[in-house]
Amino acid sequence: MLGLKRKLPTVFEKYYGGSTWWSITRNAVDYLLRFVETNKKVFSRFKHTHCSEELFFQTVLMNSPFKSNIVQDDLRYVDWEFRNGSVPANLDETDLEKLVNSPKLFARKMEYPISNSLIVRLKEKI
Repeated sequence: MLGLKRKLPTVFEKYYGGSTWWSITRNAVDYLLRFVETNKKVFSRFKHTHCSEELFFQTVLMNSPFKSNIVQDDLRYVDWEFRNGSVPANLDETDLEKLVNSPKLFARKMEYPISNSLIVRLKEKI
C-alpha cells in the first residue's frame, strides 16, 4: 500500500492466491499448523501483507504434498453481480431454483431482511 517492496520468502516454489471460503481435511490442518510452528519467519512475513488470508493458506498447501489433492471448487454458490445493494449479491427468493439446482453445498450472501423468504423456502425444501 505504501509502495514498499519486500522480499518474498524463498521457502516457496510459487505463490498462490484464492478465495477465503474453502474446506480442508484434518491432515491439511495439521500440515498448516506444523508449517506455522516450524516457519515462524515465513508466517510473520504474511502478518502485514494485504489480503494475507487469500494468499497464505493457498501458497502453503499448493507448495506441499497436498497439491495434487486440491480441487478448485469452494462448493459455495455466489452471485457476483451487484444486486440488493451488494456485491456479491444478497440472495433473495428469486435465487431459489438456482440454489436448489446447484451442485454447491453452501451459499453466500444472505442478509436480513432481504433473504428471509429465501431462507424460509430453503428450509421447506430440506
